[in-house]
Amino acid sequence: MEKLFESILKAKTHGEVAEIVQKALPDGYSRVDGGLYTLFVSPQDVSVPTVVVHSDTVHVASPEVIIVRDGKVWSPQGIGGDDRAGVYGALVAVNECSVKPHFLLTDQEECGCRGARAFIQGPHAELLRDSKFFLSLDRQGARHFVTYQTASLEFLEFASKVTGWVEQVGTYSDILVLGDYFGVSGINLATGYHNPHTLKEFVVLEHLMECIQASVKLLEASTQHSRWVHEKVYFFEDYDEAGESIAAVLETLPEVQCAVRFDIARPIIITSAVPLEECSEVLDDLEVLLLELVDFGIIDDYWLQRLNERVEGLSPGIWIKGSLKKQRFLVGLLQIVKEGLPWSYK
Repeated sequence: MEKLFESILKAKTHGEVAEIVQKALPDGYSRVDGGLYTLFVSPQDVSVPTVVVHSDTVHVASPEVIIVRDGKVWSPQGIGGDDRAGVYGALVAVNECSVKPHFLLTDQEECGCRGARAFIQGPHAELLRDSKFFLSLDRQGARHFVTYQTASLEFLEFASKVTGWVEQVGTYSDILVLGDYFGVSGINLATGYHNPHTLKEFVVLEHLMECIQASVKLLEASTQHSRWVHEKVYFFEDYDEAGESIAAVLETLPEVQCAVRFDIARPIIITSAVPLEECSEVLDDLEVLLLELVDFGIIDDYWLQRLNERVEGLSPGIWIKGSLKKQRFLVGLLQIVKEGLPWSYK
């Protein structure tokens, strides 16, 4: 295992990772810091893609003991391949490639993409306005990619042809936030870490190398194309009205521990520290709204049934899920709700 990879895995803070990145990048990059993000601006005076990786992991501390055996990297403290493997892979790819992309390092991705959100709300967002596409190395497994519906059909064809990989279904990452804000396609490559968010997580070095090779191919091929835009699509005519209605219902929930989780795979999760029987009237109102959304075809009957099962069992949460074709609407709707509610991951 290279010393660079080891130093990234063992870094304790976002600032330490950013320092390593700065030293490892080719000459000419300029750096701007924003607290929850660090952006390294490309030295090339042309439109280029933006590579996005995050410095944080879910583990309590960085690994002190790193074990490399049979091509796998593991630690009893949690290896943090999600996303330290991505940081390393992105650095190697940038150094091997003639195209020098912008390099965005975010923090607190695991807490709701807070670094990416801080970036688009901060003073440096315009620096990436001309990005050709967003390339993230932040996906478990190997030899596939996900886009979270942030990619145009043309870009999907381009990515599949260049990498030889297939698209799978993902949940959430920084490129969803960035792609929606800038209206540009995004792709997240499988980076070679497995069993993420557990102490059993490990990185397969061969899979990581394949991710680096795929990244280089995408970056090099980007010179043959202009910017890959994508259009936001919503599937409900009364978008604003529905969002306000649901927000009004959610705001009547007990304030204690009330949270909304924003997640593409599970767009709405409401959790509360109080028993659900104390929220019965609110739940009834919410279910009426959900039935209306089912009538419009926005939420599948299957997931409404799942909701009913959880309410009847007094489970500590309510789950609402839309099909892949409908998730973009739900995420947009939730952003309305988010404005009036405290939220966090649960």
